Amino acid sequence: MLGLIIFGIRDVTSERARGEFFCPRCRSPQVYVHNTCRRFFTLYFIPLIPLDLIGEYVECQCCTNKYKMEVLRPALEAEGGAERNKAEFYKAMSQVLALIGLADGNADESKIVAIAGVLGKLADREVPRSEIEGELAQAKESKVDIVQHCRKMKGYLNDNGCELVVRSAIVVASVDGHLDGNERAMVLKLATALQVPHARLAALLPAISGAPSEPRAGTTPSSPS
Repeated sequence: MLGLIIFGIRDVTSERARGEFFCPRCRSPQVYVHNTCRRFFTLYFIPLIPLDLIGEYVECQCCTNKYKMEVLRPALEAEGGAERNKAEFYKAMSQVLALIGLADGNADESKIVAIAGVLGKLADREVPRSEIEGELAQAKESKVDIVQHCRKMKGYLNDNGCELVVRSAIVVASVDGHLDGNERAMVLKLATALQVPHARLAALLPAISGAPSEPRAGTTPSSPS
């Protein structure tokens, strides 16, 4: 006797992701679940073969309201914007440090190492020497000056970010044991373009306040934190 074969169609809802969003009903940040609903072919009531995707939605875990996926768009756009700003900042910082490294006409080994150290800390990775040499080569050929690069950065940097750029430039400029006139002038131009207060710049760069510009023997300029 043949057994009875039971088959059919069934809709199955499954969780795809979780995160945080601004719930329109709660009017505050809340945890959401991203659910999808898909039609399955079933055999003995067991979903076996996925068929059409019926829909997807976001469910607030506080009020349990369900929303279209568009409700997540502001958060995704903000996240994408932050990543773009981070990439733009890294590129602009690379160009600024290359110009600083070439301010006295010669980016020696100590400056290449210093630039790699600053960028590596910024990107949380080891920056290859070839990348630094490429930035130096572009800086030599480029007609864009340091002020133009700073104008790009100023749009998305707060005061701490602007100060970080100046501190990093000072580290690179003085890593060979001295700060010559061209380097000092470029640091001043950089600080002015980024609107770093003179009093703060004086604390970062003692030469501005009349103190000796060269570090004491046996000392090494500290890396930016």
